[in-house]
Amino acid sequence: MVLSKKGVARPITGAYATGSAFPTLKLKPRLGRLLTWQDDEPSALSNGVAAVISEDFWLEHFGGDPGVLGQPITVDGGTATIVGVMPRSFNGITVDYSPQVVLPFIFDVALHGKSSCRFRSDCTWFFTMARLKPGVTFAQAQANLAAIAGDVLKESLTEGYQRIDYLRNGTLSLIPGRTGSSPLGKVYGRELWTLQTLVGLLMIICCANLASLQLSRTLNRQHELVVPASCGEYAAFR
Repeated sequence: MVLSKKGVARPITGAYATGSAFPTLKLKPRLGRLLTWQDDEPSALSNGVAAVISEDFWLEHFGGDPGVLGQPITVDGGTATIVGVMPRSFNGITVDYSPQVVLPFIFDVALHGKSSCRFRSDCTWFFTMARLKPGVTFAQAQANLAAIAGDVLKESLTEGYQRIDYLRNGTLSLIPGRTGSSPLGKVYGRELWTLQTLVGLLMIICCANLASLQLSRTLNRQHELVVPASCGEYAAFR
């Protein structure tokens, strides 16, 4: 996303969220409030689109001023109103991507109209998160999702995507969201574990070499320590 401030444009990390995102995550705002269902309704276009910012962004651009609430912010050419500051503990749901500004999905509609990804089934850049219903296990939820996966994909994929075998015959699966989503981890997971193992082995070898060097120096100095001690004992005997 691009932030425009006083005629100067600069790139920022931003994200879109549905109205249920923050209630599902059960986060508490650092200041003000977070996005709700009402912020993602079509009526928000006439009432003014809301936005929340990260604590770091708040400190950097507004000096931590509590008066930031209600101030306008211009992103990608559209204007929203800051209604809250996200807690410092929240760094987004994707590993290594911390959004500075989070806007409701309806903001994309304000920018692009009917071409918004809200109305297009070929937009696949957003993630879905959910909480397990009390009493339902992870395995049960996975089985229920697998049962409806075929119908969901059939209804949601456009004609062009339905020609792709692995999508047309694909399935939907659940992954624990406790540590966030890591697209790179899915692709390079095995390579990253291998690299981590090699780094660990290298550290062990370095530690062993240092220990060996220290032991060798101690043994070399042992003779130097014995001679003065012997001289001292001789002088005391005399």
